[in-house]
Amino acid sequence: MKDDTYNGWSNYETWCYQLWLDNDQGLSEYWLMTANDVNSNLEGWNGTDDSYAIYTLSKMLKSDCNDSLDNSQFPGVFSDLLTASIELINWREIAESWLERANDN
Repeated sequence: MKDDTYNGWSNYETWCYQLWLDNDQGLSEYWLMTANDVNSNLEGWNGTDDSYAIYTLSKMLKSDCNDSLDNSQFPGVFSDLLTASIELINWREIAESWLERANDN
């Protein structure tokens, strides 16, 4: 069985995207604040776990990435390869990481 994990993340694409978020101070502060907001907005929610927070933040992360993507800059095969790589990102794993950080603050 092939192990595709990378530096503690589920795959290279997930690690790479999270690395870019971590290494950009503005993005890092934004996603930490967003994770805090998601947690705050769910206070009093009667769920048994934080799955809704993870779902909500993961959708926000993916949407932000897709909104930032301008496929017209990468025509043809490059657009296809970039889109395929983005689809491999484990948005849930990244969301869980940000929510854990928010809980630690």
